Amino acid sequence: MSASTVLSQLSVLQGHMESLAPKLISNIRPNRDQLNDFKTLSVQIKAASANIETNLQLLLRKGLPTKKDMELAAKLRSPEDISESASVNILRRNLITIFQGPDESTLDSNQAPHAILMWAMAFQPSAWNSTGAMTDNTFDYLIEELKTANKSRIAPQTLKTLNSMKVEAPLRECETFQKFVQNMSGLEIEHQVQAAETPSKRQRIEEVVTFSKESERNNADEDSRQQMELIKRSKEIDYKGSSLPPSRLPHFIRGLPAAIERSGQWRWERKLFAEKFGHLMDSDSDKTDCVNIFVPKDPNRDISIVLLVGYDEGLQLIYGTGVELIRG
Repeated sequence: MSASTVLSQLSVLQGHMESLAPKLISNIRPNRDQLNDFKTLSVQIKAASANIETNLQLLLRKGLPTKKDMELAAKLRSPEDISESASVNILRRNLITIFQGPDESTLDSNQAPHAILMWAMAFQPSAWNSTGAMTDNTFDYLIEELKTANKSRIAPQTLKTLNSMKVEAPLRECETFQKFVQNMSGLEIEHQVQAAETPSKRQRIEEVVTFSKESERNNADEDSRQQMELIKRSKEIDYKGSSLPPSRLPHFIRGLPAAIERSGQWRWERKLFAEKFGHLMDSDSDKTDCVNIFVPKDPNRDISIVLLVGYDEGLQLIYGTGVELIRG
C-alpha cells in the first residue's frame, strides 16, 4: 500500500471522528444494550487511537535526519579544495552526470548554480546516483540544506576547471551547462564587487557592529531587570499554559518563526534598524530581543528560553498544539 493511500485513509478517518464527536452529545437515547456497546467501542477506540498515534510517531521519526545525514550535510557545506587531480575528476564526473547523463540524474540541473557546484564537489558519483546509494529521505534532506547554504567564494582552480569543461566534450554543446558556468562566473564577480566595498559603506557597517555590541552590553547589565519584569508581567497574565503534548512539539516549533515575526517587539526592531541603517543591514548585524535566554550558574539546572510572539499567532499555536490553559 502506498503512502498516499494510507495518508488519504487517515485523513478520512480523522474527518469521520470530528463529525461523530458532536453527535455523541446530541439528543440520542440509547437503551441498556446500546450503552454496553458504546462502552465496548469506547475501550476499543481508545486502544486503536493509541496504536495509531504510536505508529504515526514512529513514521514521523523516520523522516528526521540521522547522524549520517547530518555528517553528509556538514561535508556538503564545507567541500574540499579541488586542487588535487582526484577531486577535479570527481567534479567533472558529477557535472557530466547532472547535465548530460548518460542516465537521468537524480539531482535536477535546474537547482541553484552554487547548490549544484557544492554537491558536485562534495560526493563521489556512486555515493548518490546509483541504486541504493542514498535514501530518498537523505537526498531530500541534503537538497533542503543546499537551499539554505551561503554562497561562498569560488576558488580560482574551481572556476578554471569549469571554464575548461565549458569548451570540452561532452558539455561544450550543453546549453544548460554553458548557462551554469556563466552564472558561476557572475557569482564570483558579485563576490569581488562586495569585497571592494566603498569606505563609506564599511564605516556604516562598523556603526552597525558598534551598535550591536552596545546593545549586548546593555542586555548583559539588564539580565536581572528582565527577570523581574517577567515576574511582574506574570502577575498581569490572563491565562497561563503548560502540559504541551510531546507529539505536538514539532508542530509547535515549526510555527514559532512566523509567530515571532508578528510580535510587536519584532516589528519595532525592524523599523528601528531600517531607519538607522537603511538597507545595508546584513544577517550578522541584525539582532532581535524576541528571544531571551537565562543560563543559571548551576549546570544541573535547565536553561530558560523566553520567546515573544504575536498575540493572534500565539493563540493559534496554543490551540493548535493542545496546550492546557488555566487562569493566571
